[in-house]
Amino acid sequence: MSPFSSRENGRRDYLTLLLLVVSAVAAIAMLRTAGVVIVVIATIVLAMYLARSSTKPETASLRGSVRLSAESLTSVLEEYDEFRSSPDADQLADRTLYRPALLDPGNRDADISAFHQHRNAADRFLRRLEGHLQNPNLSVRELESLLQTTDERARRLEQSWWDARRAARRLGPGSE
Repeated sequence: MSPFSSRENGRRDYLTLLLLVVSAVAAIAMLRTAGVVIVVIATIVLAMYLARSSTKPETASLRGSVRLSAESLTSVLEEYDEFRSSPDADQLADRTLYRPALLDPGNRDADISAFHQHRNAADRFLRRLEGHLQNPNLSVRELESLLQTTDERARRLEQSWWDARRAARRLGPGSE
């Protein structure tokens, strides 16, 4: 990229704007009322196009941020799945000797119960999330709201995972 490219782009944008203004004036001069109507409609269409195209980089960035935040949800769900079903000796000991209560979604402990509720909600949320992200009509505000929701769910799930692990350890193997 040359050091003059931004100056060249600015000059090209200026020439394009000048050509559009001259064309609009010519259309109005030659067509009178019809020219005014055509120029107004063309201006509205152009403004809508420019507004939409200027947000594309921002929406792409927000979609990436939402996906990154969703990875936090996925990692906690994967940790639980590994705890629940891994044949690894440490995981087996953890789920049978130290934290068997964590496997019981119907456990009466508030922290364990809350984790399973958050886990189920996160699983449902993730199943629907990609469909929402594929919608090309999402506005920046909607994506920001989705990012905030995803971040909050990830934070709550991670916190409830650690709280449930502590509670299950406290309850020990005889709590079932």
